[in-house]
Amino acid sequence: MCRISGFYYPANNQPIPQRSTIIGNMIQSLAHGGPDDEGIFVDQHVALGHRRLSIIDLSALGHQPYEWDKYVMVYNGEMYNYEEVRSELIQKGYEFISHSDTEVIIKAYHEWGTACIHKFRGMFAFAIWNRLEQKMLLCRDRIGVKPLYWYWKDGLFMFASELKAFHHHPDFCKDIDYDAVNLYMQSGYIRSPYSIFKFVKKLEPGSYLSLDEKGQPQILKYWNIDDKAKSARINADADEVVIKNTEDLLTEAFNLRMVADVPVGVFLSGGIDSSLVTALLQKDRDQPINTYTIGFEDKVYDESHHAADVAKALGTHHHSFICKISEFERITESLSDIYDEPFGDSSGIPTTLVSEEARKHVTVALSADAGDELFSGYERYLIANKYYDKISKVPYALRGLAAGMAGLVSPAMAASLLPKIPGFGDIKHLEIRYPKMVRALKSKSRLDFLSLVTSSITSEALHGLMASEPVPIFEMPSELPQNQYLSMFTVADATSYLEGDIMTKVDRATMSVALEAREPFLDHKVIEYALSLPNKFKIRDHQSKWVLRQILYQYVPSSAIDRRKQGFGIPFIQWLSTLYINEVRDMAVDTVFLDHFKLNRDFVKKEAGLFLEGKTGMLEHGTLWYLFVLYRWYKRWIRA
Repeated sequence: MCRISGFYYPANNQPIPQRSTIIGNMIQSLAHGGPDDEGIFVDQHVALGHRRLSIIDLSALGHQPYEWDKYVMVYNGEMYNYEEVRSELIQKGYEFISHSDTEVIIKAYHEWGTACIHKFRGMFAFAIWNRLEQKMLLCRDRIGVKPLYWYWKDGLFMFASELKAFHHHPDFCKDIDYDAVNLYMQSGYIRSPYSIFKFVKKLEPGSYLSLDEKGQPQILKYWNIDDKAKSARINADADEVVIKNTEDLLTEAFNLRMVADVPVGVFLSGGIDSSLVTALLQKDRDQPINTYTIGFEDKVYDESHHAADVAKALGTHHHSFICKISEFERITESLSDIYDEPFGDSSGIPTTLVSEEARKHVTVALSADAGDELFSGYERYLIANKYYDKISKVPYALRGLAAGMAGLVSPAMAASLLPKIPGFGDIKHLEIRYPKMVRALKSKSRLDFLSLVTSSITSEALHGLMASEPVPIFEMPSELPQNQYLSMFTVADATSYLEGDIMTKVDRATMSVALEAREPFLDHKVIEYALSLPNKFKIRDHQSKWVLRQILYQYVPSSAIDRRKQGFGIPFIQWLSTLYINEVRDMAVDTVFLDHFKLNRDFVKKEAGLFLEGKTGMLEHGTLWYLFVLYRWYKRWIRA
């Protein structure tokens, strides 16, 4: 795991002044993610930089930029099956001087060109410069575990693992992309290919970008989750066969991610996914694996005892620590540096804290993300599964009328009344979810329902805030058969929330402390297998992640896992009205900030005023947090 950056002036045949200094400053800004080594390569009008976090082959032979034959490469990530590909290349006559996956990738590209990517199992973002042909290639892994930004303006092409590197190039233009602001205010993150800056894009997952001497970027998809969902052969096996095959595949994928020349641990929350990762890794090991969890002083948010129960049942070497409010405040002050693009998911704070604790003991940690997306664990999937068929039978005009009437009921009142109505008592966080449920009454399809319950702001409120219509928070996936519609939800979330929020959160939090996070559920073979499973293996008897539960019951008592998962919740709304009240007031009247993002001055001032009075306006409180984070980002990266 590392950090990379570079720049290229395709149409300029003159040497670029100070290119060594510029690339040195760019890559130094990413030193937190690669403390073990630094390297740069400078050509006439190309510069590449690399910061190394040593994981496999700790020797100097893994130094980057890696030069071989006509190629120079910088690479961030891990190829878990590199030994298999290495053996294939040896049979073809290639010789190797190291045991690093870096050398395998560059020689695989020499042999197979871009087709080599189909052989790789792992997470990666890399750039290869062809010195003879004066061509640049960028590539990002299938699901976007590793980040890769690129910039193109006025003959300057740049790339980097994090946006902060671009700020060290003198020609970087910081014009804002207002569609990205629109997306951010809806969801608290910015999905690819957008970025907060107009001339910066994220290379989409499963894509590579080529750039020749004429300088026009060309992007091609080599793997597409929507295509994989459409072409998946529906699994018709019996329950016991599916359970066994799922366990075998997961065990193989999980163990593949334990390959390292440094200590490895697992993030254990006590939920189904992290418990399953831990169980399948521990079952074949004599020595206890290291597991890590975080607890909170406020018992409302604390789940650490659940993780401790699972760790005891599995026999791991468990590490748990309780965070004080001062620790949260410390990380909150650093959010704009850790997440150098506006990022409103408040769970990034505890994720950073647990990463700090784990880094004291290990260099690699497995994180159990994507179980919810692949096996239908989110409550919104359950709600869509349970309620959409019912509401769709009501004529649309009547649903619109009902939504209007329901909108007159305050979320607080709804939260006190709805649990008394059969069918609503099992929905958690009703006060937060109620406005989304009201919006969902107007949905025209299951995917529309998912979109409406995912967005944190109504179209009316967004129009009041930005005078613009909502940019779609996800690209609409292809229609699938009725017995496979949950895979449509997987595709929608994988191309938006999973990549834009979850992967961003985990990557930046862990790399801020030089900890490599690995995502065992995101092996592409696991993804493609999950897409083949019909709905009944994901949701059954109103229970999510059915097949994962059946596997886990073999290792952990059902009483330890059949419960509601809280997630990494923190009291950020309370903080806005107490710890940060003065900053919220400043934000509401900072006209330079508001105008910079084309935000309505009067609307923001009114909404902030209502919030500080303990009232609810058109903006949900979570959206106010997004606005606060945007304000802090602006002060750090624009106004500073």
